[in-house]
Amino acid sequence: MRVPLFIPIDDPSGKVLKRTSLDLTCFGPCQRKVKACLSVLFCLALLFICLYLDIVAILFWDSLLRHSPNRALPLRSLKRQGKGETTIKPLITINKTVELEARNQQLREILNNSLTHWLSDLPDDGWCERMSNGLLSDEEAERLASWNVNQSSERYLPDIKKQNPTEMPEAGCKNLKRLFPFPEEPATEEELQFPLAYGILVYKSPLQVFLLMSAIYQPQNAYCLAVDDRADEQFKKQMNLLMDCFPNIFVMTVNKVEWCEFGVVRGVFNCLRYLSELDHKWRYYQYLSGVDLPLKTNLEMVRIFKRLNGTINAEILPFETSRIVGSQVFMKSPLTLWKSSLSALMSRETVNAIISSNKVRQQLNYLKFGYCSDEALWGTIAGNPKELYIPGGFDANYLYGRLFKETYLSDIKKKQIQRQKEQQQKEQREKDKKQKNTSQSSLLPKYNAAEPFNLSTYYISRFQVWRDVNQMSGSKESRCDGKFIASSCVYGIGDIERLIKRPELIAHKLYLDFEPAAYFCLWKQIHERALDWQTQQRFVGSVYSELPLVKMARGAPEDELKFYFD
Repeated sequence: MRVPLFIPIDDPSGKVLKRTSLDLTCFGPCQRKVKACLSVLFCLALLFICLYLDIVAILFWDSLLRHSPNRALPLRSLKRQGKGETTIKPLITINKTVELEARNQQLREILNNSLTHWLSDLPDDGWCERMSNGLLSDEEAERLASWNVNQSSERYLPDIKKQNPTEMPEAGCKNLKRLFPFPEEPATEEELQFPLAYGILVYKSPLQVFLLMSAIYQPQNAYCLAVDDRADEQFKKQMNLLMDCFPNIFVMTVNKVEWCEFGVVRGVFNCLRYLSELDHKWRYYQYLSGVDLPLKTNLEMVRIFKRLNGTINAEILPFETSRIVGSQVFMKSPLTLWKSSLSALMSRETVNAIISSNKVRQQLNYLKFGYCSDEALWGTIAGNPKELYIPGGFDANYLYGRLFKETYLSDIKKKQIQRQKEQQQKEQREKDKKQKNTSQSSLLPKYNAAEPFNLSTYYISRFQVWRDVNQMSGSKESRCDGKFIASSCVYGIGDIERLIKRPELIAHKLYLDFEPAAYFCLWKQIHERALDWQTQQRFVGSVYSELPLVKMARGAPEDELKFYFD
């Protein structure tokens, strides 16, 4: 192909303009290559624009969901499918500030209505605050101590009528939720992301069980109640109501749950196995009895468990050989025996390891023939690392040696400090009583919201006071203003001031047939503290990182470990 062109050619005269032509035949292939390149670049540009728009859209919707007060996160909850089968699938909404206030206000109204309904013959609203601060007059203390509860009265229990097995007990559930504050949504996302598990052994007093469950209940947690098979049918029916009304509560029956009998261990392990095999993301487990009450809110427990960082918290005591009786005398224990309370704290990994261990099964078979085998459980299973490795476990022999040394070397000094503290507290109470026109707000328990509790001992699972206090038991506190049953204190109205300040997670034990005003006051205090979400958010609980097993897990040197902190 040739194209005519006029191209100026230099000429000496400057008058000649030569006509020539240009051959473009050689440019054809180049043209096609340029067009192809431009097409590729155009496609790449379109692809880039599409990707950019997709990213912008994703970021926009993510931001919209993050700031929407109605955004929903999936959470599993129990739903019975058939015999022995459970699955978990609810949806729980995380609330923003306004909705959280509305949630708490609704629970607060139920709480206040319940207390007004139950405690109508205790007209002064400030009695619990005065009890919590040790400001009760002798006359008021006597009046509260003599106040009683008729647990069988319809005034206290929801009207549970006979239900057709094929029907849902909507009426019973409605009455239960009307009388007891059971939250339907978690207060914080932190609690949602760190669900807890409870194994609870019960056999009597449905009112007390309902009160306990409402104090520890959260919809993201998992609960297993083991009910004594010998309990009366009405009690079983009322416990089944909990399972019918709440998808994350499971109720089972166990044979012969009796003090110091193996049925106690059977009930605990049946629930432990159920929780271990459950399709649920719970993180930490604790055992409760039906006569316990929590000393911590759910958020406080979550943050304390995070401080434990996978370690077990259990009591460590030598096992008395006098407990080896009958045919057990001729048997050898698969593991070295250690004594401990049945109340312990352990992670999901620990529980899974215990349930899947053949050695643990052998140990349980051995314990069937012993006396009070429940007191030879956790210390034995978790305290023998050379015989059985358990995640989060400990060397009971080493720790008991350290505990023994620390106890007796500093016992005199600690007693002196305790006497000084008690004298100072007594003087302060007398001073407070003399102050007139004390405002209601000044009667509320005062504590540092970030660090309201001071550690006392290495054992925080349960606070229990024994008549003949053993300095090695993990409880240096021997005062009991209630009464002793089976050498264990049943707390009364004079104990509440100390209980609400204790660092332990659970108080054992309180009875509704003994100074029930103490029970209702502690129950009220825990609920109200949980509903004060702004103060709750400030709770840190860093002192729990100082527990000896937690420090050992971090690699702290031996001379930094402490078992008593008073």
